[in-house]
Amino acid sequence: MSKPAKSAPVTEEDTPMMRQYHSIKKDYPKAILFYRMGDFYEMFNEDAKTASAILDIALTSRNKNKLNPTPMCGIPYHSAPNYIAKLIKSGEKVAICEQTEDPKFAKGLVKREVVRVVTPGTVLDDNMLDPKNNQFLVSIYFYQDGVGFALVDLTTGLFQTTEFNGENFGTLLVDEINKLEPTEVIVPESALNSDDHRKKLLNDMQFPIYGREEWTFGQSQSRRSLLEHFKTQSLEGFGCENLQKAAIAAGALIQYLQETQKTALSHINALSTFNINSYMMLDQATTKSLELAQASDGSRKNSLLALLDLSNTPLGARRIKDWLLKPLIRLPEIQERLEIVQEFKNDPLQRNAVREQLKKINDLERLLGRISLSMGSPRDLAALKSSIQTFPAIKDLLDRCQAQALKKYTSCWDNLESVFQR
Repeated sequence: MSKPAKSAPVTEEDTPMMRQYHSIKKDYPKAILFYRMGDFYEMFNEDAKTASAILDIALTSRNKNKLNPTPMCGIPYHSAPNYIAKLIKSGEKVAICEQTEDPKFAKGLVKREVVRVVTPGTVLDDNMLDPKNNQFLVSIYFYQDGVGFALVDLTTGLFQTTEFNGENFGTLLVDEINKLEPTEVIVPESALNSDDHRKKLLNDMQFPIYGREEWTFGQSQSRRSLLEHFKTQSLEGFGCENLQKAAIAAGALIQYLQETQKTALSHINALSTFNINSYMMLDQATTKSLELAQASDGSRKNSLLALLDLSNTPLGARRIKDWLLKPLIRLPEIQERLEIVQEFKNDPLQRNAVREQLKKINDLERLLGRISLSMGSPRDLAALKSSIQTFPAIKDLLDRCQAQALKKYTSCWDNLESVFQR
């Protein structure tokens, strides 16, 4: 009579909690999963090994006396922003998994789900952002004789797209990328695995590049993503109804943000189609040799931008950089800008009065971005209130100006009194 077979020993990986962890982790294989347990975010297995090395924290194991103990490490949840910053700077992505019910009322295992994925291009923490530079996330879609190109700044809601065509489309693409200095670039996986011009162009870009599934760059899928996001019937109003490749790149970006942010992207409420022929073409060699935005040592200090930028707000600093790297070439636009410059140059009292009011304005674009993404804090709301409080005074000062070019700003001005009162 044979003996009954022994049941396999239960390992730490078989516990209900670890089964829940693995069911969540399988949906985020390329990110380090921050798994919330009480007052800590825990990491397990390969995530723990990677994170402990980058963060310089102890690597331990869960239930060491069990068969095949699980490697783990953890951080206090209130310190998470600093640790996330280190992981992002090292090129990692972080999936934040929260407890979605109160443990006191949970029947059995506490429910958990990923509420946000932080990537280099979707950082929202002010401590990780440069106030004087945009945080660009770029999407590139290659086709036979050109590329569809889109960019978004999640922190401000800026969303633009275009196409580069012709024999020199690769040069145009690289020059534009270098001006933008994106923190993250997404492309179809086939472009990363190719042996043709696409791989060479990507190798010329010194920015983090990530491959995405081919279907996310599908024409019908990308178009549908844009139409659903903006709740429109066509893309005519955005200027890219007939620019299919530009729309593909833009749609892929919206899908990526929806996957990572898991919330309504209400502050991304417009898509603009731009044309690089609308401003002076400055290639990489020119901007570098003229030290427009960076000095020869790679720093902002001692560049032309550092000399010209006397702005009192982060919004102004970002705008001046954009203007410097994209000089106007159309005479009416140049004359309009110079008319405003002349107004303030000739009236120093008025200029200083406006500047004093601008000093009271916080980074409105990024404040609104965080609030729209449900990431705003009480401090952000207080900063929004104090910024809005300056609007009536600025409006009164601008009404005294003579430049007709300023009238287009004051004619549709809104002091947002109802928002301020709320």
